[in-house]
Amino acid sequence: MLRIIVEESIFKEEIILMKENKLYFKYWGKADHESQYHLLPYHCLDVAAVANELLLQHPFVLGKLSRLMDLTEEDTRLWLVFILGIHDLGKFAESFQQLRTDLRTQALGHVQPEKVNYDLRHDSLGYLIWFDKRQGLSRYYQENGFVLSPPSKQLDNVVKKLFPVWFAPVMGHHGFPPETKNRVKEYFQKEDMENTQLFVDDWLALVDPNFKSILSCSDDNKWIKKQKEASWLIAGLAVLCDWLGSNSDDFKFEKEPISLESYWTKKALPQARKAINKAGLLPSHIKKACTIGKIFTYIKEPTPLQKKCTELTMPDEPQLFILEDVTGSGKTEAALMLAYRLMEKNLAQGFFVGLPTMATANAMLERMARVYRNFYTDNSQPNVVLSHSARHLSKLFQSAFLDYNKKSKETYTSKDETISIQCNRWLADHRKKSLLADIGIGTIDQALLSILPVRHQSLRLYGLANKVLILDEIHAYDAYTGSLLKTLLEFHAALRGSVILLSATLSKQQRQSFVNAFNKGLGKQNLEVANTSFPLLTQISAQIEKEYSVQTRRTVQREVGVIFIHRQEDVINRIIQAVKQGQCVCWIRNTVPDAREAFTLLSGLDELSNGHVHLFHSRYSLGDRLDIEQLCLNLFGQQSTSDKRKGQVLIATQVIEQSLDLDFDIMISDLAPIDLLIQRAGRLKRHIRDKAGSLIPDGDQDERGQVELNVYAPEYTDKPESDWYQSVFPKANYVYPDTGLLWLTCQILDKKGGWTMPEDARELIEFVYGENLNDLPESLQDSHNMFEGTEMGHRGMAAFNGLKHEMGYISDYRVETPWDDEAKFPTRLGEDTHTLYLARWENNQLLPWVNKGAYRWDLSSINVNKGLITELAIVQDGELKQALASLREAVPVFDEYSLIIPLQKDDGEWQAEGCNDREDKMNISYNCLQGLIIGRNE
Repeated sequence: MLRIIVEESIFKEEIILMKENKLYFKYWGKADHESQYHLLPYHCLDVAAVANELLLQHPFVLGKLSRLMDLTEEDTRLWLVFILGIHDLGKFAESFQQLRTDLRTQALGHVQPEKVNYDLRHDSLGYLIWFDKRQGLSRYYQENGFVLSPPSKQLDNVVKKLFPVWFAPVMGHHGFPPETKNRVKEYFQKEDMENTQLFVDDWLALVDPNFKSILSCSDDNKWIKKQKEASWLIAGLAVLCDWLGSNSDDFKFEKEPISLESYWTKKALPQARKAINKAGLLPSHIKKACTIGKIFTYIKEPTPLQKKCTELTMPDEPQLFILEDVTGSGKTEAALMLAYRLMEKNLAQGFFVGLPTMATANAMLERMARVYRNFYTDNSQPNVVLSHSARHLSKLFQSAFLDYNKKSKETYTSKDETISIQCNRWLADHRKKSLLADIGIGTIDQALLSILPVRHQSLRLYGLANKVLILDEIHAYDAYTGSLLKTLLEFHAALRGSVILLSATLSKQQRQSFVNAFNKGLGKQNLEVANTSFPLLTQISAQIEKEYSVQTRRTVQREVGVIFIHRQEDVINRIIQAVKQGQCVCWIRNTVPDAREAFTLLSGLDELSNGHVHLFHSRYSLGDRLDIEQLCLNLFGQQSTSDKRKGQVLIATQVIEQSLDLDFDIMISDLAPIDLLIQRAGRLKRHIRDKAGSLIPDGDQDERGQVELNVYAPEYTDKPESDWYQSVFPKANYVYPDTGLLWLTCQILDKKGGWTMPEDARELIEFVYGENLNDLPESLQDSHNMFEGTEMGHRGMAAFNGLKHEMGYISDYRVETPWDDEAKFPTRLGEDTHTLYLARWENNQLLPWVNKGAYRWDLSSINVNKGLITELAIVQDGELKQALASLREAVPVFDEYSLIIPLQKDDGEWQAEGCNDREDKMNISYNCLQGLIIGRNE
């Protein structure tokens, strides 16, 4: 009986709605395979309800948007709820509705749709219906007033200048700004236009935003500029709300019409509250009044830098901090303490740590695991997400929110990929989720993608907006990535975020450029950095411009002598001598081929114990690389014993410069720029040990003698030939093509005989990277000029690729290079790489190279230059050919672009054949000692 009464009530309301010409209830918005559907007006209200509840429950985001838009919080919320409610107006187009002809015919009776050209997606159709010059809704509201306001010059300004700024972000909720082309009549029937307008009118009346306050500001160009900057966050909010509002588990399909007001209050808002709580998007609560000892319980006595970070004045506004101190001085804890103080003042609610490499990110996660809960109250459940391509292989990796792993029930066309498919694909990628977590840790690439024209960059930017951005090793990036980094600083400052930068070897010019970028984002005049002290703490905000000289921790103060070696045989003899004395040795080579050559040579010497020579570089399968990392930590890490270390030799490339906490008694390095030599020397007698190499717990004096770095280099001369470096290091010349940097490095080290840290740090960096580059010997000018030309080109490319925060979230200014997927806009230049998956062809089976544990195919992968191997050679073996096809079908990690390398054993070597980008046949071989070797098949 109750069901009959309810159904009769719904039927009566439907009749009333139809009599009132509410024909917008005849349009479907979401649909599944089984003809079940959700009315379009209801989906629009679902998304608006998510925005409403998210802004109410996340006051930090509402406050930031309110300040950016220069409106009261209530006006900001109502206006954003209104525009989020019209995000899918494009679905009123017949060209979209006819994608399900059964539902279109059932609703409106069109047996044969007329507007079937769906070459413009529904998000762009929504933008088009507003801004079509002849029939767009903007024209209608311009002529008839808006929210009971009579037509006026101010209203014209809103419609012409501000509607595009506000509506492009919400219409572009599928990750790109909407396209602006074609005419509305090509996609909409006349009745579609009328029903769209009717829905907007009713929705406006229901929300009733305070349009008078907007009209009062519409003639202010500075205020319009603020709306453009806010549009980036509005775009991210729109993507997030649309994803949550599209989950059919939370928002059940409704096809029976009831009034908008009834649906809004009785269904949309309650369901939105549940969806937000389930998604776990609300921030954890920050613990108040914590000392550095409470957060970092292992710190007994703060370093001078850490102490300064706890004492300096912290204004209530976005800030830039640059922390410069020697390796091992506690910069990370100092940066995190600054982040905590910013969070405590409600200037942020979490932080993202961006690092140069996956290894450094993994190491940071290890450190963060011990302390991250100390930032938040005891009843909070903060989430930490690791962000890089191999994050799932970290044992500490965790992802505790937005765990949607359901397949979408919706289907439209391949061109109009459903929002649920996008949502699942995104949320399955933890590299992107990290920017929405309380604490994100990853490579800098994920942050840089927020300022490149790639899909869903706005959601990345939205995730970063409430975080302190902490970037380590900022000296380590080339001209292209460094330029993108400055654009990121501009964006973060413009969106009123704070940044902390860390480095041990930063030049004054680099520091100046970072300060300039942040000030530009704030809309502030440039400040000339003047202090040349080291260590140094720089603090920049709208009110504060400070450079603080600080001391460094006594235990990291030390002298490093430099001994030059000019012949390879002398390097070999130095290693043999050290091994005979029971010392452990590292030789850092600048290229993989050079490292392999040295490994082969040393492994064959009678003077060195069998199995005591090890090789480590970047061309191992991921599983083998992780094993080698662990071996290095066992032999040379902090907890290594004298017995383990004795007589061990490691030949390595730059992979050990960062992240791995290794300690060698003797180090030899191929000549490299000064900052890299300083970095490498940080792994030389790093821990406090006795003469035998045993760790001295809580010791303050190393007993292994003077710290001396051996540098294998050409002899220094005041009149170098143009091939001064290349003649000794022909392969490494491609890695470090600016010979002038290397020659200046030799010059200053030959003059000083080493360095004292921290006193000499600034002098060394400025000598090599400063004005001396303008006065090189004539023989080195050509290589330097060519390098500078390349760098200039890379900076230009970064400027061209990077977004412009002052332009707002629109596509018009990027007509020549439209928005695209991530691959088209790299975060780093260099070799164009792709992933190879190594397989063993044994007993008519293809097995992953690493055939134990979980993620076997991931662990069997390796990245290589695309030009070296572009495809497999033609496979003649029929069984192998069939096995490759079956494997590709059976293993989810493979897609059509995955390159599987079937290695077969031949004369004891695992080998395969491929082709390079010139179609030359290439021999591929692999072994756990040497890694991947690719050479022409003669």
